[in-house]
Amino acid sequence: MTSWIGGAIHYFVPVLMRDSLGESSWIGGAIHYFGPRKAGNCEDFASRAQRSLRTITDASYNLLQSLPAPVFLFFGSKPVPQTLTGKVIQIDAAGNLVTDIPSEQLRGAPTDASLRVVVDEHETFGLYPAVHSQPPMTLVAIAEEKQPLTIVLVDDSASAMLGVRVGAMVEVYW
Repeated sequence: MTSWIGGAIHYFVPVLMRDSLGESSWIGGAIHYFGPRKAGNCEDFASRAQRSLRTITDASYNLLQSLPAPVFLFFGSKPVPQTLTGKVIQIDAAGNLVTDIPSEQLRGAPTDASLRVVVDEHETFGLYPAVHSQPPMTLVAIAEEKQPLTIVLVDDSASAMLGVRVGAMVEVYW
């Protein structure tokens, strides 16, 4: 009786994409293969994988045909998490924390809770315009065009309440 156990191969493959105007650009690509392999037959599985990897640069179609019927096959690129770092450079008259991070650097960033801003040991989620409906005592990150990222404690002084001073580290993750 033959028993089968799961096997996995992960490849990174550069992929050339061509847009509608014929312009070419390289994007990251990955192939994750999860397929059956015979118990105790790891060498055969590994050698098949190596042969397949050699052929991928010439024709990715050869890779797909050389592997046993896959259980799951994924081809694409995974977004890379973004991080911006800066510091508090000014505390304005209202006690808001003005950073050295230009709002232009946040142009492609999400504005929802998937974006996290950390200043000193305090954090807030999302980006808001200067006019928003957040309740009092809520820590928010304000991103206005042509203005630096500003951390605000609604209706109070962020600097006084949080104890954050000029020079404190600011990190933005998404």
